[in-house]
Amino acid sequence: MGYHLRMKRAAGEAPISAAEWRAFVKTQSDMEWSTQDWYEQREGKKVVRYYAVLWTGSKYRDEHPGHRSIPFWFICGVVSSPAMAPEDNLHFDAVARALGAQVLGEDGPLDEGMPATSRSAKRSKRRRR
Repeated sequence: MGYHLRMKRAAGEAPISAAEWRAFVKTQSDMEWSTQDWYEQREGKKVVRYYAVLWTGSKYRDEHPGHRSIPFWFICGVVSSPAMAPEDNLHFDAVARALGAQVLGEDGPLDEGMPATSRSAKRSKRRRR
């Protein structure tokens, strides 16, 4: 399994709501709702279906024909996505900032605006000392 990025608000702040996420996506011309990728979650007595949002502006898609857009998943106040090409990670950072959230990697908070590959290299250097 690949590396995943998440965006969420700091502890003590209200989580990103489904309504906020939907409103944000509506304002983005390069994001669209998937009609095929979804998950279901029980909320009280009913089951709610959440669809992925596909980012169509990724350079990865252009460079790798046949690959779909990069999915952004909203799950319980957190938006997650697989790590992307370094320049694409900057888009993920921008979305997080617009939602008042921070970007987290699998090892915790990441430096704002720094692509995941650079972050990993920076961490590796720090650990070796």
